[in-house]
Amino acid sequence: MSTRPLTAETQAAEKKSVLSVFEAFRENCATRVKTLSDEVSTTRNDINSIERRIDTLVSTPETLANKVLGTIRSVGRTGEAVIDKIRGYADTLSAISQAEPPESNAEASTLVLQTAALVNGLAQSVTQGNIKSRFEAVKAARDLAAAALVAKQIAEAAETALPDYTTPSGANAPGYVAPSEVLEAMTRIAARAQAILLERAFSLRVERVVTLERDSCVLDLVWQFYGSTADEIVEEFIDQNHLVDSEILVIPSGMEVRYYVG
Repeated sequence: MSTRPLTAETQAAEKKSVLSVFEAFRENCATRVKTLSDEVSTTRNDINSIERRIDTLVSTPETLANKVLGTIRSVGRTGEAVIDKIRGYADTLSAISQAEPPESNAEASTLVLQTAALVNGLAQSVTQGNIKSRFEAVKAARDLAAAALVAKQIAEAAETALPDYTTPSGANAPGYVAPSEVLEAMTRIAARAQAILLERAFSLRVERVVTLERDSCVLDLVWQFYGSTADEIVEEFIDQNHLVDSEILVIPSGMEVRYYVG
């Protein structure tokens, strides 16, 4: 990975760039990956630690890289629902891809490492999370493939934004080059997770969706779909349909509900 000379002025710019990336990630962590898990508190503490040590980390890119990877992947260990985490990771990657191109090697390095870590965290989330249906498994595999593609595109855009340049002394110097070993590892992890998901899909239940033609009682629907009103089945039905307040007693006509068979 090539780096440009760090004068006092450029180092200050590098620090500002890196901190802006982590500020954006802190906001994404809070607004897109919504959970009260201790893991998110740990993640935020890690980000604060990076910001406090930024003077040292900017001049030691290997240490910075390890901190970035560990911090962002930690969100994948939260207890939040898999589908919500997929949405959180996808939204974060989308926001990064639509942002202005990086203006420094440090910013480009952090962006590329961040996106690779997001894909790795997503892979960890979908393979270790509780996916309940074939539809969810297949969708997670597709979303993971799309995320890996976006991450590669972000790396390519960073290289394009920071081409070879001429130093003040007139010498030619290389521009930013994304670390191939990081991108290759990310691709392998994503592919392995996709294979696991697709294999798991065959053993999962099939999701059914129905639109209610009349107001319905939760207990009646659970009995109709599962032939049982055991507490754990009722609780699962309420959870998977995100029922709240009065819906837990009576689900209104016209609402879609999901259940699983097989």
